[in-house]
Amino acid sequence: MRLTTILLISAFSLTPSLAHARGGTDLSIMLLGPDNVDISDTISVQMIAATDKRARNVTVQLLYPASVTASQYSSECWPISGGLECDIGNMRRNSQYTLTADLLAPSSAGSISVVATASMSRNDSNQSNNTSTKVINVIDPAPPAFPVNLILPQDMDFTACWTSPYDGKPASFDDCEAPPTTADVTLNPNGSVTTLDPNVNVTWSQSADLKSLTIEARDLQGNLGASFTGPGVSSTCFEGPAEYYTAIAEAAWRLCVK
Repeated sequence: MRLTTILLISAFSLTPSLAHARGGTDLSIMLLGPDNVDISDTISVQMIAATDKRARNVTVQLLYPASVTASQYSSECWPISGGLECDIGNMRRNSQYTLTADLLAPSSAGSISVVATASMSRNDSNQSNNTSTKVINVIDPAPPAFPVNLILPQDMDFTACWTSPYDGKPASFDDCEAPPTTADVTLNPNGSVTTLDPNVNVTWSQSADLKSLTIEARDLQGNLGASFTGPGVSSTCFEGPAEYYTAIAEAAWRLCVK
């Protein structure tokens, strides 16, 4: 009898500590991703859910701006309005679960916020770590373009070179096969270009903000042979790659006010 009483007393004395040990489940989420990306680049993020005790029916939601789209994501996820929904299911005690997603950054510079939220079917003892936010800076890597004020007719120096190898990337003067050559041209008010080649008709146009210029070269039958479009790299020069339609070739060019 005395032993039974001791066991009962011991059991009752342990009850409060057992109840405390069996307190609510703490489900958390951590969102990892880059601090900076270029415009229209891929943003790879990880959503890491963790729990200290068994968690049932765990779901994760990833929300992002309308300017962002998801290109790839874990098989547990599917698209919803404004983001992704992911079904993890049940998680074991002291376990983690990682989900991934590839997002396409906006086409313009700025900052975006991506938010991950985790939830489960039972009450969470600590709801302060159920949401994780990542602020990502979207950067335009292109150098700034400058306006170039032309006084027509404008005499210009046209410098160009063939570049190698042909790899489909924009040509630059760093890739010249031979030293660049320079010729005199004149941009006329009627949109024509005066050159030394009588067999080619050349026209030009400038953007409304004066920050880019396009030159088109056609043969005497009107067939487009080459197009040159480039931004203003200074207050007096345009520069860019050329696109040729009659041959697989690349060239870099620069057009500067005399």
